Amino acid sequence: MDIDFGDMHTVHKIFSIVVGNETMPHSFFHLLRWGLNIEMNLLWQTAAGMTGFIAAAVTPLTCWPMVFPFPCLKKRISFEVRKGLLYLSIVWAIALLFHAPSKIPWLIGLPAAVYKLSTIRLDIL
Repeated sequence: MDIDFGDMHTVHKIFSIVVGNETMPHSFFHLLRWGLNIEMNLLWQTAAGMTGFIAAAVTPLTCWPMVFPFPCLKKRISFEVRKGLLYLSIVWAIALLFHAPSKIPWLIGLPAAVYKLSTIRLDIL
């Protein structure tokens, strides 16, 4: 599949699909491992557990109504509601910053900085 980086909406949508489809199995296998090891307390007694839970809880609300696996939801939910749900991505990003503080700032911070720089208008005239 070719990604047209000139069309940032498509890039945004593709990465939303990736995040939405990767977060749930990631969370599931942590829960499975903790359950098998009788360590479910790690979900609420560790920063990684709590922040992972928060991120996993908001992922379906931010990704799925707009894209796979429920494209019909996009037509049934008003634009204003969908836009409001997207603000939960801020909660998601903050939770991830504390979920894996040694790696995530680069994964979130660098794209966020590039995005912010791309919104700056340079009117030279």
